[in-house]
Amino acid sequence: MISISEPVTVLTDCLLGGCTLVWARRLHTAGETGWRTIRCWTGFYIATSSAAFVGGGAHGLAQILSRHVSVFLWIVIVGCVWLASSQFLKGLVHAFIPPRRLRPFIFISWTLPPAAGFAAALTGAPLFHAVVYGYLVSLSAGVWMIFSALRRRAPAAIWIIGGILFSFAAGFVQIGEIRVHARFNHNDLYHVIQTAAMYFLYRGGMLLSDAD
Repeated sequence: MISISEPVTVLTDCLLGGCTLVWARRLHTAGETGWRTIRCWTGFYIATSSAAFVGGGAHGLAQILSRHVSVFLWIVIVGCVWLASSQFLKGLVHAFIPPRRLRPFIFISWTLPPAAGFAAALTGAPLFHAVVYGYLVSLSAGVWMIFSALRRRAPAAIWIIGGILFSFAAGFVQIGEIRVHARFNHNDLYHVIQTAAMYFLYRGGMLLSDAD
C-alpha cells in the first residue's frame, strides 16, 4: 500500500488544480475566437493546474520517489509556474496595451518571470521561493495596467486587483512559511489562499477582451 507523506498538502494541491482546470475550461469556452487575451489566460490556468497536480504528486509520494524523479518533478513545477506567470502578463498586455505598442511588452512578459526568479535564486533563496518571487514580480508588473484600466472603469479591474491581493498574501505565506496548525502547514495555507486568488482572477478574466 502506498503511503501518502503529506495528505493535507496533496488535498489542497488537488483543490487548486481542480478548480483552476474547471476555470480554464470556462475561460476557453467564454472567449470569442481569436481573442489573444482569453487564450493567454486559459494557458495561465492550465499551467497553474498542472503545477498544482504535479506538486501534489511530488509532496504525496516524496517518501518513495527516487531523487532523480523528485528533481524532475520540481523542474516541471518550476516550468509550469513560470509559464503561468508569463501567460498571466501576456493576457493583460493583450487586454490593456494597444496593438501598435505590443512587441516590447510581449518580450517583457516572457522574460521577466524567469529573470526575477533567477535573480532571487542568486541571492540564496530556495528554489520554490525564487519561483514565487518571479510570480509576485509578474503580478506587480501587471498592477499599473490594471490601474490604467480602473481610470477607464474597466469592469474586470476590481476582480483582478482582488486576485492580485490574494496572490500576494499567498506568496507571503509561502515565503514566510506561515502555518495555522501543526497539521496545516504553509504549503496548505498557500494553496487555499491561491485558490481564492485564482477565483477572483477568473471572474476578472471572464470580462476581458483584446484592446482596440
